[in-house]
Amino acid sequence: MDITIRDISKLAGVSTATVSRVLADSEKVKPDTRNKVLKIIKEYGYEPNQIARNLTSSRTNTIGLVVETTSNPFFMEIAQAVEEKLTEAGYLMLTMNTNWEMSREEASIRALRRNRVDGVILTPISLESESVRLLEKWSLPFVLLNIDAQREDISSIGTNDYQGGILAGQSLLKSGATSIVCLQGFPHQSTFNRLKGLSHTVRSSAEGKCRDIKIIENIRTYEEGYKIGEKLINYHLPPDGPLGVFATNDDVALGVLASLYDHGVGVPFQVSVVGYDDIPMSDRFKIPLTTIAQPTQELGKLAARSIMDQISGVNSSPRSYQLIPKIVQRASTVSF
Repeated sequence: MDITIRDISKLAGVSTATVSRVLADSEKVKPDTRNKVLKIIKEYGYEPNQIARNLTSSRTNTIGLVVETTSNPFFMEIAQAVEEKLTEAGYLMLTMNTNWEMSREEASIRALRRNRVDGVILTPISLESESVRLLEKWSLPFVLLNIDAQREDISSIGTNDYQGGILAGQSLLKSGATSIVCLQGFPHQSTFNRLKGLSHTVRSSAEGKCRDIKIIENIRTYEEGYKIGEKLINYHLPPDGPLGVFATNDDVALGVLASLYDHGVGVPFQVSVVGYDDIPMSDRFKIPLTTIAQPTQELGKLAARSIMDQISGVNSSPRSYQLIPKIVQRASTVSF
């Protein structure tokens, strides 16, 4: 038979109210009494009825994580880091996938609210999305991830994507690229900033020979990258240097590399490729991928810490972080 709060109170010689205060981690309990109650709880393996507690408490110890896709390893690495940090603190995490659809994003936010989550970590499709407006309207604690909120009243955590684009441009210029094709994923603040950084670097370079930058939009997956690679094979490759390819995520870049490899195109001397995210597969591919690494562990843990601080009221003022990316040089570009 399971032990109850009443049983614990009798064994400890205290009131049931005192046992409840210990379970709630209240400061209104003397240390000796707290230790005595906790010892009995541990000895008898007492597990509180979380459902019953949720009915009488404003908290559920549950956080919602809403991501644009679960098929991209980048988002899954972040999700793992968030969950690890939340679990350490005794929270459960509910993960929702929007598949880059505004309607699904809003539906996910509404579903999480119905389930009475304590807070939400959202990788928004857009800063102007209805989801952000609803979270503000409901006064539900939230953190925006993989984006710069550009507002002092909203907490956001992301990477300096403009700097990441600069690093990608520098790598392709060092490879001698005379023409660059940019494969942009979903139209998003992060991908726009990556392309801005690359374009600025290429166009302002005094050393580079690059004459042309072409942007192809909505290329998001490995399969789409592979098809683009096949088209590049028929592209008129520059005679005086390699064609440069910058993909705003590694999935696409790896698809391009696979296609070039399968068709015998020389990498990096005919085509140089740079990806973004440094997913696990990028260094184990047929041609190891040069990529812009994002600090996924730090992004996830910062997001978890930020939402827990808001919920607890500790350091709850909105804060924004822009972490610094770095380039990981591998065989898909020329190394000097």
